[in-house]
Amino acid sequence: MQGSLDAPPIIIRTSRTANLIGFAVCAALALFKIYIVGLGVIYFGWQLIDPNTLILAQDGFTWKTTFGHQHWAWNQVSNFLPMPGGQLGWEVDGKSHRSFGFGWEKSTHSLAELLNAARSRWLKEFSN
Repeated sequence: MQGSLDAPPIIIRTSRTANLIGFAVCAALALFKIYIVGLGVIYFGWQLIDPNTLILAQDGFTWKTTFGHQHWAWNQVSNFLPMPGGQLGWEVDGKSHRSFGFGWEKSTHSLAELLNAARSRWLKEFSN
């Protein structure tokens, strides 16, 4: 993780360790002719090369993947929380929860706390 609430932006990537473990497990299962996990080999291998990234800044946060990115302003999102399977959920414009990514450099619980703290701090600072 790079940056902090006092020195933004905060950059969080998917964990190389988690991706390496996923890659190894899927590759081992593929050796036992469980070929559907070949997709996991491709996915985790690609994540080792080009990991997903969260960028937290004063104007909101951005989720970057290999195929694009999406940005949300802090006033569009709220209530970040850990979800099953290591996913992270939140409310968008006061509506249902969305989820994204897993295997971040920080635990899902501490990542949710960081996102809630960033939203609280930067929404106050920049709404005045």
